[in-house]
Amino acid sequence: MREIIKPALSLFVITVVSAFLLGYVFTITEEPIKAAQAAEKNKKLAELFPEASEFTPNFLLPEFFSEDAEPASAVQLPEGGQQVDGAFITEALTAKSASGEIKGYVISAQSPGYGGVVGILAAINPDGTVRGISIASSDETAGLGLNASNPEFTGQFKGKSGELKVTKVAPSENEIEAITSATITTSSVTGSVNAALKFFQSNFS
Repeated sequence: MREIIKPALSLFVITVVSAFLLGYVFTITEEPIKAAQAAEKNKKLAELFPEASEFTPNFLLPEFFSEDAEPASAVQLPEGGQQVDGAFITEALTAKSASGEIKGYVISAQSPGYGGVVGILAAINPDGTVRGISIASSDETAGLGLNASNPEFTGQFKGKSGELKVTKVAPSENEIEAITSATITTSSVTGSVNAALKFFQSNFS
């Protein structure tokens, strides 16, 4: 019995100490991680609307502006927000100049990709055309799905409006050329942009 209790007790002590250390590390790194994420988001917003001096949350989705909102996972998109054709609108920001003039809107959307959930920021002009998009988060395959962040891909959305479709060759006016070997990721991003455009038309147009 003593031979069984001793290693079991040792294992218990190791488990308790490990749990304590993990909790401590999480506590001291949580705030820096949040600060880094906020800084990265602010950088993307500034790139989408460099002339805007503030981005104010819109009242349409107040319940989703909490920092405690659960992140999306590969099997479950976030609760709350508004579902639009398979994508989730999770945040709506109004981009304003220093004088208070509305320069446009930034709408955050998420939809399932190949390896997880792909999140985007869609900048939309007051006339309803896409000003630009930025990939906010992605769990896609390096070198394939992650190519969605390349300007060659994201630049296709600029100036677009209406419902966009994915094509593999020779895109027309309202089509987006798929990333090679990453059609699912392309469809995910395009679906999120379509959802953002529909959300804009329903609430801001």
